[in-house]
Amino acid sequence: MKLSYETIRSLTHGASYTERNDNKIIFSRFSKHERSVLTYGQDNSFSTAGIRLEFKTDSRLLKTAVCTAESNPHGRSFYSFDIYSNGNMI
Repeated sequence: MKLSYETIRSLTHGASYTERNDNKIIFSRFSKHERSVLTYGQDNSFSTAGIRLEFKTDSRLLKTAVCTAESNPHGRSFYSFDIYSNGNMI
């Protein structure tokens, strides 16, 4: 099952701003106004620290795709994700 944009937004916590762009969803912990006044530029403000997707499923499989190239024009080389199952980090 592929989730809709509205469903994903309802599962998202900690994001002040979300945007649908083509077939991507962009999350930011900064509001649209905060992004517009940052001294290092709006295009460098897609920070997802603290943003969570919370949901329950009985599926044995979970597939997600992450694109970092456009949100990171300066070539950051490290990303991490914490995934929990039944309250335990896996």
